[in-house]
Amino acid sequence: MQRLSRRPLRALALSGSLLALLAAAGPAISKPLFAVPEDSLVDRIHRIAFSPSIASYSADRPRDSGTVACESLLVARLRSAGFDVVDPATGTAIGRKLVDSLGGLFDPKSGSIDSVRAEFVRSRVIASLKEEQGADGILYWRIVRVAASFSSGTAQWDDMKEKMEKKSFLGKLAGPSYRGTVPAYSILVVIDDRTGRSLYMHRVGIAVGATLEKDRFVDRPLAEVLGDEKRNAAAVEKVLDPFCKAALRK
Repeated sequence: MQRLSRRPLRALALSGSLLALLAAAGPAISKPLFAVPEDSLVDRIHRIAFSPSIASYSADRPRDSGTVACESLLVARLRSAGFDVVDPATGTAIGRKLVDSLGGLFDPKSGSIDSVRAEFVRSRVIASLKEEQGADGILYWRIVRVAASFSSGTAQWDDMKEKMEKKSFLGKLAGPSYRGTVPAYSILVVIDDRTGRSLYMHRVGIAVGATLEKDRFVDRPLAEVLGDEKRNAAAVEKVLDPFCKAALRK
């Protein structure tokens, strides 16, 4: 079993890309965020690897079809733009092997994931993708649940606007004066360079995460939200397009 360094959890949590993921449910994002001048991205990234999620390290928890489909769309978009992309299954396989060598990620006392082990595995996977797979860019991505502003039957968030159905929608929510929030889902992408510096982050809306039933919102299953292939493809295009144009500008 490999020995782990017990660094403070606060320091572990504040690595750049992970901090961005943790803050993913914050205010709406209307445009991509570049951490460096866009011109400096030209010829900086050529081969991109995907950072796996912790959940993917468990062979007993198959990934849902919507998430797999979105990942495939991300890979296809990057390759069509001219990037070389490491098969995302590569990072997952490396992570599972490490998890097995550690005896799992769960703390036997608390039954929860050991944050130190999880960070150790993540960092080793990223190092392997860079050193053994030749990746000079690491892409982090997640489907995140956010709060969309809601008014007059329309939800708005992350450069997305969606008119909600009103089949059984009664009362003040349908009125023009009502304002509030409704659950929604977006795709978040963060791209780091070889040194671990975050270069780019963008979050784009996919679909609302609830339906209107009488006078209240009812949550939709994520599988249903991600069931529209055209909608998913449009979100992937929007979330990656600014980076592709900046990094591959001639």
